[in-house]
Amino acid sequence: MKRLTGILVGICIISAVFVSYGLTEGLVKFCDDTGINKGIKAKVYTVITRSFEYESLIQEFPFAEGVLTTYEDGFVFESEAGLYVSDALFMIEHNNLDKLRSFDLSFMTLEEACNEIISCFQRISMDVEIEKAYAIDRNEYDRLFEIHKDWILNVGRDKMNWKMDDICYVIYLRQTYGNVPVYPGWFWTENIADNSPGTEIIVFLSSDGIIYTSCGWATSEVDAYANQYFIDYDKAEALLCTVYNDLLTLKPHSITVTSAEQILLTFKNEGQFVLKPFWRFIAVMDDGTYKDYLVDSQNGTVYGI
Repeated sequence: MKRLTGILVGICIISAVFVSYGLTEGLVKFCDDTGINKGIKAKVYTVITRSFEYESLIQEFPFAEGVLTTYEDGFVFESEAGLYVSDALFMIEHNNLDKLRSFDLSFMTLEEACNEIISCFQRISMDVEIEKAYAIDRNEYDRLFEIHKDWILNVGRDKMNWKMDDICYVIYLRQTYGNVPVYPGWFWTENIADNSPGTEIIVFLSSDGIIYTSCGWATSEVDAYANQYFIDYDKAEALLCTVYNDLLTLKPHSITVTSAEQILLTFKNEGQFVLKPFWRFIAVMDDGTYKDYLVDSQNGTVYGI
């Protein structure tokens, strides 16, 4: 992991150094395996529409008994069981503040569950990848209920008495184009001009089928109108480091970069949507919180600082 540090006294930077230069061995291997250091070509897409033919979902998804609601930017399906599980979670939360765990449940393995959900989206012509996947059994639900008990009781609901020990999988997915993920809607970067939310997908899969799913800001029917290159990792990292050290506050501060990936950001342009290539760096701050830093592959601008 790379750690960026610096101290600002008055308006003069006394030091701005890297404590440990270079990436972790795993991150180096990831960069090499995916060609990240080679400046991979990425298509820039013009999105014609952001709506799917949601009527087909009933046939393509193994829904349990519940209610499917469609709207302009997506759809939500919720059963009674799904509602109780969602009560007990920080729903749109990708840093796992609930400390969920990944393990197999009795009705299918975690890998089988992920493959099943990916197949469902492929059948409606949406390419997705697993971002994170967790399991909830009776013990996990009891633990989560205690964390969110006050909120659950305040909204007029109570604890669910489950008949089974194994409840469901909680699966976060990201939409992809050309195997590059679209930056999700939960982290809309409002400081980037014309930026629009990216696809956000969450699915709960139980032995009865899907008991909850939310899919927002999905894109469909895209045209590739140009090719763009991702700048290589070293250049993107250098841009991040330079801008970070130039903007140190009076308080000594540091970040640890834990991962890096190539992503597509959604932009609105003259009534259409465009997907453009960016680098995403995830870092841990001094206080243990996570933060995203984005580097524009087209002009080198750094966002998030």
